[in-house]
Amino acid sequence: MKRISKVLTCLALALPALGARAADQAPAANGAAAGKPEAGGTASLLPAAVNPVLLPKPDVRDHTTPRRALRAYLTFARRADYRHAADLLDLSSLPAEERAARGPELARQLNIVLDQYVWFGDLEGISDAVDGAADDGRATGLDKIGELPLGSRRVDVLLARHDVHGTPDWKFADGTVLMIPELYEEHGHPWIEDHLPRFAIRWRFLEILLWQWIGLLLIAPVAWLLGRVIAFVLRAPLAWIVRRTDSDVDDRLLDAVGPPFRLFLATLVFRAGAVSLGLSVPGTVYLGIGTRGLLFVAIFWFLMRLVDEGGVSLEHNFRAKGSVSSGAVVQLARRATKILLVILAVLVLFQNLGYHVTGLLAGVGVAGLAISLAAQKTLENLFGGISVLLDQPVRVGDVCRFGSTQGMVEEIGLRSTRIRTIDRTLVSVPNGQFASEVLENYGSRDRVRIYQLLNLRQETTPEQLRAVLVGLRELLYAHPMIDQEMTNRARLVNFGASSLDVEFMGYVATANWDEFLAVREDVLLRVVDVLAAAGTGFAYPSQTIYLGRDAGIDRDRAHAAEQRVAALRREGRLPFPEHADGEREALRGTADYPPTGSSVRPGEAEDVGV
Repeated sequence: MKRISKVLTCLALALPALGARAADQAPAANGAAAGKPEAGGTASLLPAAVNPVLLPKPDVRDHTTPRRALRAYLTFARRADYRHAADLLDLSSLPAEERAARGPELARQLNIVLDQYVWFGDLEGISDAVDGAADDGRATGLDKIGELPLGSRRVDVLLARHDVHGTPDWKFADGTVLMIPELYEEHGHPWIEDHLPRFAIRWRFLEILLWQWIGLLLIAPVAWLLGRVIAFVLRAPLAWIVRRTDSDVDDRLLDAVGPPFRLFLATLVFRAGAVSLGLSVPGTVYLGIGTRGLLFVAIFWFLMRLVDEGGVSLEHNFRAKGSVSSGAVVQLARRATKILLVILAVLVLFQNLGYHVTGLLAGVGVAGLAISLAAQKTLENLFGGISVLLDQPVRVGDVCRFGSTQGMVEEIGLRSTRIRTIDRTLVSVPNGQFASEVLENYGSRDRVRIYQLLNLRQETTPEQLRAVLVGLRELLYAHPMIDQEMTNRARLVNFGASSLDVEFMGYVATANWDEFLAVREDVLLRVVDVLAAAGTGFAYPSQTIYLGRDAGIDRDRAHAAEQRVAALRREGRLPFPEHADGEREALRGTADYPPTGSSVRPGEAEDVGV
């Protein structure tokens, strides 16, 4: 974040130069711009290619029209050649012996005042007719080029025509020349400029004089110190309040917003101090661009630190509550918000420069479409990661299985999810693939099941088998780690090819895998004890060949069965293909169940869970 704020600050400081370059490439506008008193629609405050020095080199000897005379004066003034600039002033009201000495000084003073309030563009708004503008309602030979404030009133800046040997010669009117000392006294800085070296009041960069640059450099540290003092005074009552709260979030927020707030205050103080230097119109524009850029930087810096501290606090709160995935979502949202703020800050800064952001956004949209088409997999993984974070099928720290891979989730990133496998290898799975897989989350289970299919020897007798079932059910009832709220059972389920199959199932009341392994080991050892106590054991896949004489069919029992079937046939009660309804009703519930000798009484069997 510090690096981003430094980049934005550097960009803001570079805005005046960028603005000057952009303005130089733009066509100059006519008319006075806002920010200083207008000049009657004949001048422009824009610092675009308005500097006459940047225009095609004029013929400074041609003063036959108001435009050409003004261009010649501005050319000489920009060169600090006030001796020749004085030739464009009507000095007839001055004593002849004072004209040579006072003329250049008056030309300099007029240039300083004009620079502060009127900035001439390409001079298209100034008449290029030898008789001046014909539609301004003024007498022929007088042309207004602007207005200047003087006290509580505004005075016109006029050019007047003089004929020299029949040739028109336009100059600043004598009435305007007579007001120059008064205008300079009000808007100039005689108390400074009269005591500075010549080069300090003539050398300029970005239309700011050298002594004004020195003044800006001196104002900057003073503004920074005053900003810190004002911020300290304003912060004191807030600090007193936040110290008395239980949470430390407000303390961190107050500390976080301190630097951008100090920058904001220092910029305001610097701008207020710079106004007192009487900068030219272009200098004021450049200063406004730079200070507005710094104010934007301070505001966006403030917002970014606010997002940072707020996001970190929320992330810590979620993680403290065990919601790791929510903390990851907050972290992702914090990063995305900061990126959006940086983009918005750049757009605002360029808008401040005068660039059309709408066209830039349209270009960005087209470029974004091309990038999205070229980066489909990347976007798929990005949205897959967001889906995993929001839906939370797994969270960081969970053990899961997807496909043939099993391991613990270490990180859910923007592009991929990292899984630490049982073999301690690190598998990176693209989020698009991970989100579409069937995920089995072991970390979210609350109990772990023990399941065994016990294959008992076929020579196990019925009584032995009953003893085994009793012992297994007693084990499930008695073990303290077997959850009695779940369905636990031990049942004879199948006669296998070489075994009697007993299903044994119970739920261990733990979600910890290591603890489950210990409990399962204990239970299985007790199962072996039950089988040993019943005098049986586990069957092995085998075949037994019994050799002996065939005893044949029991003739008595066969005869009795035949007699029973014959009687049913005679009585018309042979139950084929099915028993009659009345017979089924008569047989219902007549079987001895639970069997004789069972500890469960009739009517209680349906309540037994095993």
